[in-house]
Amino acid sequence: MLNRAAGSSEHGSTQERKPEPGRNRWVIWLLMAFMISVYAWIASANLWQMGASRAEDAYYNRLVRGFRAGQLDLKIQIPDGLRELRNPYDPVANEPFRATLHDTSYYRGKIYLYFGITPALVLFWPFAVLTGTYLSHAQATVFFCAVGLFGSVALFLSIRRRYFPGPHVGLDAIGTLAVGFVTAVPVLLGRADIWEVPISCAYAFSVLSLGAVWQALHDDKRRGRWLAAASLCYGLALGARPSLLFGGLILIVPVIWGVRSLAKRGRAPWLEVFRLLAAAFGPVMCVGAGLLLYNFARFDQLGEFGQKYQLAGVEVARQKLFSVDYIAVNFRIYFLQPLRWSGDFPFAQGINEPPLPPGHLGVDGAFGALTNIPFLWLAGAACLAWRARRPEDRRDPLRWFIVAAVLFFTLSAATLCMFGGACDRYQAEFLPVLTLVAVVGLLELNRMLVAHFSVLMVAGVLLVFSAATNWLASYKSGPQAQITSGNHLASLGQLPLAIIQYRRALLTEPDSPHAHHGLGLALANSGNVAEAIGHYRLAVRNKPDFAESYNCLGVALLRQNQAGEAEREFAAALRVAPGMFEAHFGRAVALIALNRADDAIPHLEESLRLKPDFQRAHALLESLRNKGIPR
Repeated sequence: MLNRAAGSSEHGSTQERKPEPGRNRWVIWLLMAFMISVYAWIASANLWQMGASRAEDAYYNRLVRGFRAGQLDLKIQIPDGLRELRNPYDPVANEPFRATLHDTSYYRGKIYLYFGITPALVLFWPFAVLTGTYLSHAQATVFFCAVGLFGSVALFLSIRRRYFPGPHVGLDAIGTLAVGFVTAVPVLLGRADIWEVPISCAYAFSVLSLGAVWQALHDDKRRGRWLAAASLCYGLALGARPSLLFGGLILIVPVIWGVRSLAKRGRAPWLEVFRLLAAAFGPVMCVGAGLLLYNFARFDQLGEFGQKYQLAGVEVARQKLFSVDYIAVNFRIYFLQPLRWSGDFPFAQGINEPPLPPGHLGVDGAFGALTNIPFLWLAGAACLAWRARRPEDRRDPLRWFIVAAVLFFTLSAATLCMFGGACDRYQAEFLPVLTLVAVVGLLELNRMLVAHFSVLMVAGVLLVFSAATNWLASYKSGPQAQITSGNHLASLGQLPLAIIQYRRALLTEPDSPHAHHGLGLALANSGNVAEAIGHYRLAVRNKPDFAESYNCLGVALLRQNQAGEAEREFAAALRVAPGMFEAHFGRAVALIALNRADDAIPHLEESLRLKPDFQRAHALLESLRNKGIPR
């Protein structure tokens, strides 16, 4: 479609285009079918969505069920205890409720979704209406990634056939595999849950927007329509990921190109310029206005998407989420930090984290793209498109498209580098377009050099290494899905199945503190306290600020009659989280066992101050007073 529509332009290749051999088309279709199968296979491990075993209970489907019931909040039962919290955003206080509400937004007694609305509008809601069933988060992520793949392949083939004609089946195969496997998409699919749905949706619509920009650069007669399509698609991408806001400047590129084309023909009336600007920015501004009104209807603020009211492991409203202080370290993580490799599958063991600035929320699986995905080095060769430029060069639209792609990549990457955290799934926002630029660089190298076979061989080696790195790195996301599954199974009392999930997570990520902690809980509740203690110790060794694990370790040691060690672990928990009422109570119990009842009373009183209805603390304190222990 892209190639046929682009043919109506006055700008074309300097070479005559020849019909593509039928085998090329079959190769492309087979490769795309293969890649989508791999996508589905990678995502198949994600059976649980934030603890929900049924697709209809996944967050996006709860949002859809709310919409269908005439409300903007999720169709979900809010625990009474959450309403009673003095500060519901305190991660220690809300921890008991995050098993089913983690990363939702709680505002004025209602639960909302701060994740982008676009996936609900374009996929989850229509699917539920048409089929009467619900998509899982993993299925939706695969769907959006498949759309992004189709758009990327169509765009690549349109570039190749217009400006680099010839029956290059090898180039077609390498380019197709690159836009599918070199990107961060395989890593994104490794844990296809609530976080990955809007990112994959934004990936799909940003690629479609770039495809429409490509058409607007080539199709003079329908430039306005293509600009409007690019604007609408970008607006939908923005509705999925507001972090793409500044990348919308790519829409000005085809406007400038259109004005230049009109000027060359001696006519550039203001009305025509206004028409192009309206087409380029009208739809995206309408979508943006809709998002602001949606925010206001939920949170009484136009610019509030719900993150400030997030129920998470940190109190988000107190965090410095965006700062120039994060740029240097995030750039190093996203582009330069090499992976660590080992002899054990999946071999890729993450990066050595550089020192993080104050306020940074940490690193979650991200790794340096330029040091680990060498196919991206070919992006530098895209500058060859400016080689031997002549006036009225018919390759100008290609150059302007490269400018648009690089602009999108730069603005998207810069925005995420300012964010107070670095995550592998975020890289799917900017690596797909960088991969497209790298493919153009490959095409330029192949055109310029005589040794075509050598170029293909080198590109093939870079492709294999890059694709393998992405595939192996995708296994790093699997443990999180298995931990989530284990947590849900444990909450249902299915401890043997939960233990299996935690052990699977540890096979891939043996140092995961959350997997060790979850396994410790499941083992302790199954009666295997001695083994549980070992896993708690590994959890706090790998995460020294893991207050909950210190507390559970203290409880387990008490059950083993090791009161002295237990008291030290409760003390460690309180150093990290002074407001943890359970740790105050546990330390009081340990102190009593050590015949230090006088020291125990302040901790019992503090636990009651933090949780006035804590009956066990009331009973123990009353017992001590009946024995004549002074206040």
